[in-house]
Amino acid sequence: MALKLRRGGRSGEASRARSYPSLDELQAFGREVCCVYHPVAVGARMRESMRQTLALAERNSAVPSAVRRLTAQAWEEGGLLRN
Repeated sequence: MALKLRRGGRSGEASRARSYPSLDELQAFGREVCCVYHPVAVGARMRESMRQTLALAERNSAVPSAVRRLTAQAWEEGGLLRN
């Protein structure tokens, strides 16, 4: 999700090509482009799945601790685990 979801931008708008889209942008993209009729509910299911993934990785010794830490950090910084 580090790339822009749509081409172009509004005049005078700073480029966000290397940043995560905002929650509002993701929800609008889901509704308008992907025909996701309930993007808030989908986002909630995704966040819960991500939390479960981190919990499973914590209990799995095959997943290096650095990978768990960096994944959690990236998801948190990107706002992906916030409600």
